[in-house]
Amino acid sequence: IEAVAQPIQLNAQAGVWVRVGASAGVACLSPNLHNIEAWLKRADEALYQAKRSGKNRVCVAPECQMD
Repeated sequence: IEAVAQPIQLNAQAGVWVRVGASAGVACLSPNLHNIEAWLKRADEALYQAKRSGKNRVCVAPECQMD
């Protein structure tokens, strides 16, 4: 995520720079997820949690957390 957040020079002659950001949601494949749609839903929920938490974040679905 840090690498994506670095400024990117689009036009050296004009001095045009942009910044982009990224958020990611991670979900583990587990036996309690019965199909690909359920797995993608968990990843999507984690993604939106990352977005709510601020810019340039990664959130992991709770079932992936290890104690």
